[in-house]
Amino acid sequence: MFVFGHAGITIGMAMIADALTSRQRANVTPAATDNHGDRRSRAGWRGFLPIREWMDYRLLLVASLLPDIIDKPLGQALLRDTFSYGRIHAHTFLFALITGIPGLWLFRTRRRSWLLILAFGSLMHDLEDQMWRWPSVMWWPLKGWAFPREDLNGWFGNMLQALISDPEAFVPELIGIGFLVFAAVRVFHTRRFLYALKTGRLDHPAAQVTR
Repeated sequence: MFVFGHAGITIGMAMIADALTSRQRANVTPAATDNHGDRRSRAGWRGFLPIREWMDYRLLLVASLLPDIIDKPLGQALLRDTFSYGRIHAHTFLFALITGIPGLWLFRTRRRSWLLILAFGSLMHDLEDQMWRWPSVMWWPLKGWAFPREDLNGWFGNMLQALISDPEAFVPELIGIGFLVFAAVRVFHTRRFLYALKTGRLDHPAAQVTR
């Protein structure tokens, strides 16, 4: 999957989750506050609802591309002779774990969401890339320490050709573009462009959460 597919589908899934979890607002017990007025962690999964209280779509946009931002320069350019592959460490489930577990802890204890958002976007990226089809990468290093290698000569031309002729490439891109257009229309229609640009939120949350 390419840029628009990753970015658009990840943002679209977050928007759908936002709409679903926002309906649970009435069933969520309000978080207590301490002497400084900071919100304390809520018990259980309800502490994550609704996600619009902590989701930053600016950061999610970066997170949706993070595995490629890390792996492509390393595996295809800087360490090409070593790896010769564009899906290495940041495309592994281990990477999602080492960002997700601390991200959950940071959110539950400090109500800071930035690392959790990076983990969510990275995991979505792996699912969209169908990384289970490459178990030696997905489950690295359980399947061995070595990554697959590929011939990178002409990879850019092959990518463009796939975008034109391969439904597995261009259909997700079209879906991603659709989600991005929907998000843009939603922001401009509600006249919240500057608000979204400043805060990373598409809607005003029920309460402010420190990122």
